[in-house]
Amino acid sequence: MPASTTFLRTFASAARNLLREPHPMGKYPVSLRPHDHPITPVLARLGRTSALYVAMVTGLFGWPLAARAVLRSQSIG
Repeated sequence: MPASTTFLRTFASAARNLLREPHPMGKYPVSLRPHDHPITPVLARLGRTSALYVAMVTGLFGWPLAARAVLRSQSIG
């Protein structure tokens, strides 16, 4: 049985070396500078989206209040 144990150890060692990375993860490259992150388009999109969401939520949750005001002004409710 010693021959198979040696074979398994050799195979496990080879597999470990095959999966090992030659560089550490998360290291930034020295030759390239990071790209800029333009914030202006992001803020413009956020503004448009916020305006749409506020309008939709106001319509969704505000219609019962508007209906009650209309009904009370007509002396129905």
